[in-house]
Amino acid sequence: MSSSFWKKVRIPFFIGLLILVLVAGFFLYERLRGGVDLAIQLPDGEVELGEPFDMEITLANNSANALRNVRLELHLPEGLLLADKPDEKIISRGIGDMGNGRLHRETVKVVAVPGENPNYTAKLVAYYVPASISANLQKTEERETRVRKPNASLELGAPERIFSNEELEIKTSYKNELEPKNDNYSLELKINYPPDLDIISREPIPNGENNNWRLADIGLREGSVTVHGNIELPDSASFNVRAELVMRILGKEYPVVSATKDIAINPSPLAFRVGLGSGKETVELGEELIYFLQYKNNANVPLEDVVISAQLTGEMFDFGSLETNGAADVLTDTLVWSPTQIKDLEILEPNEEGQVSFAIKVRNDYPVQGVNNKNFVLKVGARIESPTVPPPLTINKTVNSGKLETKVAGKLAIETGVFFRDAAAKIINGGPMPPKVGAPTKFTIHWSLSNAATDLGGVEVKAKLENGVSFTGKVKSNTNSLPQFDPVTREVIWRLERIPANSGVIEAKPEAIFQVEAVPSISLVNEYMPLLSTTELRGRDEFTGAELRGSASPLTTRLEKDSTVQAGDGLVRQ
Repeated sequence: MSSSFWKKVRIPFFIGLLILVLVAGFFLYERLRGGVDLAIQLPDGEVELGEPFDMEITLANNSANALRNVRLELHLPEGLLLADKPDEKIISRGIGDMGNGRLHRETVKVVAVPGENPNYTAKLVAYYVPASISANLQKTEERETRVRKPNASLELGAPERIFSNEELEIKTSYKNELEPKNDNYSLELKINYPPDLDIISREPIPNGENNNWRLADIGLREGSVTVHGNIELPDSASFNVRAELVMRILGKEYPVVSATKDIAINPSPLAFRVGLGSGKETVELGEELIYFLQYKNNANVPLEDVVISAQLTGEMFDFGSLETNGAADVLTDTLVWSPTQIKDLEILEPNEEGQVSFAIKVRNDYPVQGVNNKNFVLKVGARIESPTVPPPLTINKTVNSGKLETKVAGKLAIETGVFFRDAAAKIINGGPMPPKVGAPTKFTIHWSLSNAATDLGGVEVKAKLENGVSFTGKVKSNTNSLPQFDPVTREVIWRLERIPANSGVIEAKPEAIFQVEAVPSISLVNEYMPLLSTTELRGRDEFTGAELRGSASPLTTRLEKDSTVQAGDGLVRQ
């Protein structure tokens, strides 16, 4: 037969052979798996929340082969917990070898907890090696169980709007058909409200942790809890109250049902605002700040004996620079303006407005004593009040409040230096010293960074090599980034992805070292040869979002920081 005939039949032949091998392998694989049986046994019907139940897992070797290195894994879904080890989600069992006809069976105690889906699926996986082949095989079995839906409801009653400092009633009513049948879990009513809410009364008194009420003590089937309090917030502020019926199972809370109420603050008859004269959201070291507190009587009656107060919070305030016409309490860092200081506050007529102010500087340094002293904020919390209450309000006094928080930017700085003898860098420089016209002399240049108070990202340092200066390629750094040379722009560029706060202040300074070679021209005789232009640096303040910049003066062969060089040794000689 011709060679062309064999070419025609060879490819189909091999394809058919490959398919035959794959099919045979598949049937062999299925045969080896077929006698390995897995099962998960669960109670009939729905399981109860919080009630432990038995989950039986079974592995049977009904194959003709012995099984080696057998291992079982039971994967529990979210919503099912081991009764004795609730944090474990995978139960692994090393069984070893199993002869044909062998059976492994065990029972684990499981508890169902509330979840978004009432259907929970457990997965059982067997890993093994048949004795007849050296292949790692596995088989999986899944079983779904359904959890009885909790029959419980909550109703949260609270006003949608209140005045600042007005008494507020929060009433939570519940109905529940869940009933704990063991000590594994309890049912609790939990009410979450802002920490600034001043509690006047709670009925009944909480019998659990914080604002938790155990239903077993106040009424398992139905009942209510009433909280009275008041809160002081600025105009148009809002907050929410959340009530939850929770199951506490094995030491953890699981919400069964919840209700939330949003509450807004009505504009006060006494308008009030705290502002910063510059309008800036970020300030810098040593900057003078002028705060103003504006007020206006929006009521139709005069407000008497108005008192304004402002509390200053923050380590970066320079209290020695404070200027104010109010009374200052140095112990509490509080300023007060009353009719004693400002006569106009005795009676504030309808639509009458005004303002008080004070000036204070930001400190010239950061109070940094550790790596965690960072992200400084200046806070002014202010309040205005009058005992006069315009009708028909039922509050005990007319109040309003305001606050202002201002971030303090970090500071990025650089130190530079040129060295001829640089033992610390372990880089050997050569050439004549003092430098000579036409002769190459090598120097090492150091860049050392420091940043205080904030983390920095996207840091870049760059400077241009002067005429007659070349980059040798020898570089070092105590960071994971090395300086690079751009031959087009003749710039040395050092980029760092991130510098943690207080590097170079508490921690070691990030440093880069690179070597240059300088060949002086005759025009530089008796002068210091320029080596590097102004060094510029910038970085993004990750706390304030501002771009921080810095710079260092140009570098020459003056070598001011090289202690091995005498004054004038850097002058170029003929």
